Amino acid sequence: MPGDSIPPQTWYNNYTIGNGSSVIVDGAKRDRLVFSADLFATLPSAAVSTYDLITVKNSLSSLFSRQDPATGRLPYVGVGYPWMFSATYHLYTLIVLADYYLYSVGIKT
Repeated sequence: MPGDSIPPQTWYNNYTIGNGSSVIVDGAKRDRLVFSADLFATLPSAAVSTYDLITVKNSLSSLFSRQDPATGRLPYVGVGYPWMFSATYHLYTLIVLADYYLYSVGIKT
């Protein structure tokens, strides 16, 4: 996509970070990337207020698209940031995945 080239800077405002029309990001004045801990905090609110699970699904896709195929490790952050491993953030991804499933089939209220 146009604008997806990586410049010499470590952070770029015009990078495609998800494969859908929307994703949940850290914030307008922060890094604007998909973090699993942000999804963990946002999913319950999104599910009960707007039921916008498509945005959550797109955000999870950004994280899982960077999963290491050899080890299964999940990244610290989604697309648009250098691959980094975190000993804790990957657990948020798994929790959000489980919660996404529960909200999508209507188990949580």
